[in-house]
Amino acid sequence: MTKEIKKALKEVRKYFPNVTTVVFNKYGQWNYCDDNFNSPNFEGSEISQSLLEEASDSVESLPCVFCI
Repeated sequence: MTKEIKKALKEVRKYFPNVTTVVFNKYGQWNYCDDNFNSPNFEGSEISQSLLEEASDSVESLPCVFCI
């Protein structure tokens, strides 16, 4: 797990503490979810879009999954 992914997960967990997993598809799109694959609604949250994009850009091989 890259430092950018760790940073993004930490930020997401500030607002959504149940999030444990991020999935990146082959296009670099992401889905943050909990252990039951429930995804939070980021709309209206203060999570930096650029932080999430940096995490996606840091992945060397897509698709992939990271869990904490």
